Amino acid sequence: MPPESSVFDLPPVHGDTAGALRPRRLREWLRLLLEQEPLTATRRFLVALRAQNRSALSAANRRALLDTLAPAARRLAVSLGAYTGNGALLDPQARSALDLLLALEQEMLLAHKRVLADGNPPGEGVLIGALGHASGGLLAAYRGYRIWPSGLWRDAHRIYVLGAGFEELETLYLRLLLVGTSNPFGLFPGELDRVWELSGTLAQDAELLNVDSPSDAAGCFLLVTDADAPPLPLPSQLPMDPEGLRILDLSAVLARLGDAESSTGPDPWLRTRLEHQWNGARRRRFHRQAPEEGSRLFLHLGLDASWQLLSGEDPLGTAYGARSYLDLDHLVEVSGDRVAGVADVQAPPMGDWQLRDEGAGGISMRRLGAEQEALRVGDLAAVTNGDDSVHFGVLRWLRTGGEWECGLEWLGPGLRAVRFSADGMQGIGIWLPSNSLRKGETLLLPAGSQGRIQDLRIDCDGEAFRVRPGQVIAQGSDFERLTFTRLSDPAPA
Repeated sequence: MPPESSVFDLPPVHGDTAGALRPRRLREWLRLLLEQEPLTATRRFLVALRAQNRSALSAANRRALLDTLAPAARRLAVSLGAYTGNGALLDPQARSALDLLLALEQEMLLAHKRVLADGNPPGEGVLIGALGHASGGLLAAYRGYRIWPSGLWRDAHRIYVLGAGFEELETLYLRLLLVGTSNPFGLFPGELDRVWELSGTLAQDAELLNVDSPSDAAGCFLLVTDADAPPLPLPSQLPMDPEGLRILDLSAVLARLGDAESSTGPDPWLRTRLEHQWNGARRRRFHRQAPEEGSRLFLHLGLDASWQLLSGEDPLGTAYGARSYLDLDHLVEVSGDRVAGVADVQAPPMGDWQLRDEGAGGISMRRLGAEQEALRVGDLAAVTNGDDSVHFGVLRWLRTGGEWECGLEWLGPGLRAVRFSADGMQGIGIWLPSNSLRKGETLLLPAGSQGRIQDLRIDCDGEAFRVRPGQVIAQGSDFERLTFTRLSDPAPA
């Protein structure tokens, strides 16, 4: 049965078609356009595409235009993706490319939805193209740590429902569901592309079941096909009305992912976190804490600031308290309020933040004013509130405008300040113990350490041991997070 136009929410069209492209002259225009710089070419392409999507065209003309525009859109998307690869989102040009990529995917999705709404059987190709652009838009939003545009997940669900039975469409849909259930906002920059690549192998092991099918909570998620959201962990009690509900069963995916011998598995660090996210076990609900009226928070940015709050010392070995200390990068004069049991500490100038929301894994904050230019996604930060409490995390998203908003993901409890020495070099770092989400210990060291040093002597609370740095699993503006192996021989004095 052909799809009805009411399946999708579409903007109105107007009768003026002066701005719409014509298939017979389009190919030469596209050839010249694709020779231009990608950002400029995409902007011009979007102007023409927006005019087409909002013009009253015949079904045959609209389909012919879509078939001609689709290859050019794919080439532009690949070119824009090169700007944002490996999590490179700090550069203004990369942010502009991400904005254009998200707009391009949305407009191409709208072009496909117009064809689907024309009433003629579209075939598998149009459905796959529509779902591909819906997936591209969601991936672009997740890559930039932004909330997805309204309705994008709902469109992806509806496209799958329309094309139920097409094997390639179902595989693409299952790949998107795997990404949506992987906690994409909690992935480090660059890891989303690795999860998307991995989903191409694991999608064949995922299953979509009816709600009346027997299923275990472990590895199962509830999918609501009319919701603008990814699947959620399976609740204790399913809704009474099964219409529009599916169960995403990832038990076979977990079995394959947990196979250490599998050549398709990601690195151990990422595999551990994916196993935790995809096991779908019922989790204790964290009761969100309402912010107290008038509460103030302070941000201490950088590895040096976090190390100082953990140790009560400055990196040069002088304790706080007897003098003012000027940190070259992040902190100004230190005196005043007590923080984390350290005497005479004044909050750095990143003050007057207000708590917006608090969850089990982090917080979001806001601050009026526009002078916080030093903030960058990926920064290491400590959060204090003027008393003896301090929490450590990584800045995961940032929004500017009339007020600044940011979100931090906690690093977890048990962090310890360490000093290291190697090959005549000395420095500071932070040791993160293993816990239920990490199979091994990790170190936060100054950026560039992994390429310059081999074996390290670590001094931590009177204990000394030697380690060999391993893989860099995350990077920030002034730090890198590494796995390491403890060496059996004793540390040299």
